[in-house]
Amino acid sequence: GKKVMDQIRNKVDEMVSLENSILKKREFDFRDSVSYTPLYALLVILITLFFIVIAYIKINSDFKKIERSNSRLRVSQESINQAEILGNYCSWTWNLEKDEIQFSDNQFRLFGLEPQVFEATHTDFLGFVHPDDYEITSKAFNEIPVNENLSTINYRIINKNEEVRHLRSVGKLFINRFNEKIIIGTTQDVTDDIVKKIILREKNTDLERNNKELVEFNYAASHDLQEPLRKIQTFISRINEKEKENLSEAGKEYMERIVVSASRMRVLIDDLLQYSRTNKTDASFEEVDLNETATAAVQELSQLIEETNATVDFCQLPEIKGIPFQLRQLFINLINNSIKYKKPDQPPIITISYEKIKASEDDQIDDNSNRVYHKISFVDNGIGFHPDDSKKIFLLFNRLHAKDSYPGTGVGLAICKKIVKNHYGFICANGQPDEGALITVYLPTEY
Repeated sequence: GKKVMDQIRNKVDEMVSLENSILKKREFDFRDSVSYTPLYALLVILITLFFIVIAYIKINSDFKKIERSNSRLRVSQESINQAEILGNYCSWTWNLEKDEIQFSDNQFRLFGLEPQVFEATHTDFLGFVHPDDYEITSKAFNEIPVNENLSTINYRIINKNEEVRHLRSVGKLFINRFNEKIIIGTTQDVTDDIVKKIILREKNTDLERNNKELVEFNYAASHDLQEPLRKIQTFISRINEKEKENLSEAGKEYMERIVVSASRMRVLIDDLLQYSRTNKTDASFEEVDLNETATAAVQELSQLIEETNATVDFCQLPEIKGIPFQLRQLFINLINNSIKYKKPDQPPIITISYEKIKASEDDQIDDNSNRVYHKISFVDNGIGFHPDDSKKIFLLFNRLHAKDSYPGTGVGLAICKKIVKNHYGFICANGQPDEGALITVYLPTEY
């Protein structure tokens, strides 16, 4: 028993010793832990403060961005409001899910009211519509929820000041991030445009009537002038046949001048008749073979060509859409003009060439598009003209030479310009003194 007790006592001492060593170790760990805890706490606090500062800076930056965005949004909204006022239009939205309508400020101004004086509704809007347009307008707006859009519609309203205004509205579907269907619409006050169109239509009608009366007057006056002119020429002819020998030398000279003046008067009247006919642009366009047109023009001038020993050459010309008799007159006048202004010592040579070009390829075409034109050139070896006169020669009654030097009335090229204009084309002239002339006609391939 004593041995057992000694063994037990030894084991207990060992346990006490072990417990004491463990206790000392724990006391050491505790003291060590207690010494580092403030540092850990301070580090946690510092880290927390760091993240708080970062979060504050980020929030402050985001807040400033939001403020700038709101400021830009307010500026944009005010700009839109001013644009609506200046452009005389307004905007509106219709939430089809919630059946909510919102009008911009200018919508109320179009009604003659202060902005946002009442809550916008479909019924309030239709209350301003003109009675004559109410049915069609009401039907169009009632069909918006079904069609989910509003096609362009014109209608009238009567505003608070009892003024009738013409409006034009259109609306398109928009789906927001909440998957709500919203119609975004625009309404424009087009009263001024409609009034201007009415005035313009009336002025165009008056202008067409005046032009028609002027053409009729020109045509009638030219015909009426021929009758007394024929009588004058008849009496001159009788005087020359029966009384010429009884006239003095001065009387005979005066009589010759009268004959020349009467002849020039007849030519001028004929030219005026031709010019008045070219004003009639209501003639229908037909397929015209310009080869036949050029041949007919040469045949028409065959006697003059034979008398002057002239040569007229032309290449293969195209078929175009045009007014046959006007195109024939164009060729006759241009060929006749080249023969008329020939050099005294040389027979006239006229060459007609053709090519197809784009408007952008020729500086003389007043057209910035890529439209295709027939380019027909008339080149001669005549007396030519100064480049400064290239536009003057197409003016009515304009002559570059004295009437005693070269015959004519100054109407021929004016007729050509009118014919080309009737065909929506261009005509231009280039030349140098004593080096001949080039007349170029541009006719569009499509009208």
